[in-house]
Amino acid sequence: MTHLPTIFKQTMITPRRGPGGSAATTSPPRVRGLRVLAPMLAACGIALLWLPAASLADSAYWSDSAAGTLRTGSLSGGAASTLLAHASEPGAIAIDPVDGKIYFTDAGTGSIDAVALAGGAPQVLYSEPGAKPEGIAIDAATGKLYWADAGSATIRVGALTGATAQAAQTLYTEPAGARPVGLAIDAAAGRLYWTDELFASAGPGTIRVGALTGGSAQ
Repeated sequence: MTHLPTIFKQTMITPRRGPGGSAATTSPPRVRGLRVLAPMLAACGIALLWLPAASLADSAYWSDSAAGTLRTGSLSGGAASTLLAHASEPGAIAIDPVDGKIYFTDAGTGSIDAVALAGGAPQVLYSEPGAKPEGIAIDAATGKLYWADAGSATIRVGALTGATAQAAQTLYTEPAGARPVGLAIDAAAGRLYWTDELFASAGPGTIRVGALTGGSAQ
């Protein structure tokens, strides 16, 4: 089996011991051929940004739910920087490179937020009491924002510009006890896919699919 390199590892690291049992302070630890370049607390959502200009580095963006931050770093690894601090519980993220924004879920506040790729103050797009948004996906061509709400067991849709432009709508309501989390869209086919940890009738680990306009899910 081929082992891929870990660019940024999010884990609690146990230092290697040097002679006499002292903690080694040299290079990062290696585990089964993987090199740890950036220790973190609790990695959650991740998205990649590919830039056409050769002089600009392709980047990874991710959320750290335990630290309440959004972070970024080069795909080649190295030092990471914080774009947003003091979020409650940031989770899934999606990038719109044209408008230069990151969209992310915050299960701690029950909101869908956006922030510039360069960082700055976040904008609350949608917020609902009791919501636990998990997965998120965007369709920049239509200006739509889709998310999975584990709190209400629903799949929701709104506008990239937020509730002032369009109130959130429910596309799918899962049975009681369900927990939709991951979310992805196929805009060309007009389909939406999501994972459901606890879908009652099909057992745990279900992947569901439905039209982007709503209707019956499979």
